[in-house]
Amino acid sequence: MTAAGFRKTLAAIGKAAGFEWLIHPHQRRHSTGFALANKSVDTRTLQEYRGHWSIEHTVRYTEFAADRSHGLWND
Repeated sequence: MTAAGFRKTLAAIGKAAGFEWLIHPHQRRHSTGFALANKSVDTRTLQEYRGHWSIEHTVRYTEFAADRSHGLWND
């Protein structure tokens, strides 16, 4: 399968699933970053795994994980 064929197939799957936006392969890359951040993988490990040169590119995954701090303190 070609890269273009994969992109078209993925877009068709997204459309069939009812997504209102175009689904593309790079979203899979981002989704793994968010999933790992939500599993409390530390930022430096996530940075290395994603291959980011700068930590600034990695912290975007942790910014959206608002519920990660839930339950840290039992008041």
